[in-house]
Amino acid sequence: LTYRLFIDGEWVEAAEGGRLDVINPATEEVIGTVANATRIDARRAVEAARRAFDSGPWPRMSVRDRAAVLLRMVEIMERRRDELVALNIREAGSTVAVAQGLQIDTPIAHLRDLVERIMPSFPWQSAMMPYVGHAVGQGVVLREPYGVASLITAYNYPFLLNLFKVAPALAAGCTAVLKPAPTTPLEAFVIGEIAEEAGLPPGVLNIITGDVEVGEELTTSPLVDMVSFTGSDTVGKQIYAQAAQSPGLKKVVLELGGKSANIITDDADLGKVIPDLILNMVLHAGQGCGLQTRTLVPESRKEEITEALVAALAHISVGDPADPITAMGPVI
Repeated sequence: LTYRLFIDGEWVEAAEGGRLDVINPATEEVIGTVANATRIDARRAVEAARRAFDSGPWPRMSVRDRAAVLLRMVEIMERRRDELVALNIREAGSTVAVAQGLQIDTPIAHLRDLVERIMPSFPWQSAMMPYVGHAVGQGVVLREPYGVASLITAYNYPFLLNLFKVAPALAAGCTAVLKPAPTTPLEAFVIGEIAEEAGLPPGVLNIITGDVEVGEELTTSPLVDMVSFTGSDTVGKQIYAQAAQSPGLKKVVLELGGKSANIITDDADLGKVIPDLILNMVLHAGQGCGLQTRTLVPESRKEEITEALVAALAHISVGDPADPITAMGPVI
């Protein structure tokens, strides 16, 4: 698979011609290459999104018309579902079950629900009734597109995270620049292909790769109105600081990783506890912000629980995620 950057509705090479290899984490083979963006490319993408928001049709379309475009995207995703599953297994190292369920089917189902049920019924304009005296506090709440959104995603659930940021932004009438993790960019560019086929206007969705410099351009540009980031708390702090120092006041949405903990009590039934502990360790090799991959246990039961975990883990098949019997694939 070979991709260029998707900017202003066109597939273009990076300004400096760089390429980035995409590695299958299970086999360590190169499965694709993508253009490696620079700060120059990030500016081009942001400028395209800005033009599309300020003078393009997307923010001015009715909710119903935007939903129709997004519905076409859903239908294309459903048609390409098996291809997306296979790509996710190769790019993210997901097992077959995780790729089919959590990685691909779940976000597509959420998007269909958004465009079929939520968007048509959402109260985009509502009146505020008086709350003191005669006609005091009356007004109208008008929900409008926020502007240009920088969307920066993590490696562990690439298709899901990309779609969970892109879909609400586009549904609201925003334009966007999506920067996926450099280890898992392919599924982002597939979304670009789908948007192009569905007839999304040029510049509404731009997709670029890049390193720290590119990310900084997306968080500090005066042309960007909001930043949405999923990743580590360390980088989240940097993004918050960068967005605060840039011109204007950006809206910042952070979904930051952590290591959630299981807490085992003195009277816990290990027959019920151990399967949950194993699931959270094994599911996508523990690469999930909501997976409880730490376990806090009473000192008096530490040896007992450790032995039970080791015994249970001995039955977990670790290996090629493309093999349906594999329960745990590679760590990216």
